[in-house]
Parts: sequence; C-alpha cells; structure tokens
Amino acid sequence: MDTNQLVKLIGRPVEVACDLFQALLGKPFAVAGDIAADELQMWQWKNRVRIAERVDEMLRSKEVARRVLPPDFLVPLLRSCGDASNESIQEAWARLLVAAVASDDAQYIAYVRTLQQLSPSDVRVLDALIRSTPTDDRKERAEHLSQITGLPPNKIQRSIANFEHLGFFTPTQKRLRTFAFRFLEVCIADPEVIDAYRTAQAKLKSVPIID
Repeated sequence: MDTNQLVKLIGRPVEVACDLFQALLGKPFAVAGDIAADELQMWQWKNRVRIAERVDEMLRSKEVARRVLPPDFLVPLLRSCGDASNESIQEAWARLLVAAVASDDAQYIAYVRTLQQLSPSDVRVLDALIRSTPTDDRKERAEHLSQITGLPPNKIQRSIANFEHLGFFTPTQKRLRTFAFRFLEVCIADPEVIDAYRTAQAKLKSVPIID
C-alpha cells in the first residue's frame, strides 16, 4: 500500500505523519514498512495521522526539534496509539510523544503501557481529579469527581479501581504516588496544574504519604 492509496482510503493527507515518523525512527518510513500496515485496520491509520498532526503542531509551538527516538519505546507507542479514536486519548498520546522528543526522561515504556489501559472516561476523571481539591476521604472524592465530570458514580468507581490497579495510589488508596504525578504531567495536564495538586496533597494531615 502506497501513500496515495492510503490518502484515498482515509480521506486526509498523510505526508505530515510519514515525515514525522521517519524523523523519529531515523530511517525511511513507508506506510507498508516496519509496522506491517497490511495487518492493521484502516481506522488505526486514521488515528495515527490525527495524532501525528497534533504532535507536529505541538513540536512547532514549543520549538522542539525532531530527533530519533529509541525503537523499543517508539514502536510500541505507534502500535498502541493506533487504537485511540477518542480525541482526549489521542491528545494524551500526542503529549506523550512530544514529551519523549523533548526529554529522555519521558521515554518510559511504562507510560505507554499505562496509557494503553485508560479509557476516555478514565482520562476525564484524571483531568478532573488533578484540578480538584485533594482529599483523603475516598467517598467524598468519588462524589466530587462525579459532579465535576457529569459521569455516574459507577463509572467514577470503575475508573478509580483502574487507577488503583495501575498503581496510581498509595497503599492506603488515598493519595497519588510519584509515578502517577509524573505520568499525569507527561500525558494529561500541564506542570503547574500538577504542582498545585501535589502541593495541596502534601498539606493533608490525616495520614503520612507512603510512596
């Protein structure tokens, strides 16, 4: 499958995506190249193209130069982000890729694996959580997040259970771990938002933070 065929199938330019992926892989990139496009659904390529366009926009805005990324990080990311059709999830993938270009510290495969396990509702809850007032009361937190997001309590609880599974919370399941803060900063929210929540959480007095 060549680029012209792909354009006809997905109905949008793919030059930006191919150019970006070539720059990050550090070698020529074709749609039917290393990622075996014949085994992927066309909707996955639509998602990758949208994400690539957003990454290109963010890199230009931040004046971050493209560079080759480690394939053991980049290839799993490119495979996984193809499954993201929701705009908020696509934005998270774009943020992760931009962060990885900007800093080696963001080239952490755990971020790819974690993002792969988040639903659109999970991302909404995380964004609301980090912008809300920290609390050690789990019931209060769930009720507050339901009010902010408009999601029913059962979806909030499902998301929180997923966050616990992913290791976002301390053993008491009340406070965010360092890993969660770093992941949120890379994929979900701006650093100042994260810092504000981290500072507020540190002021809670009911139990010590165990990380």
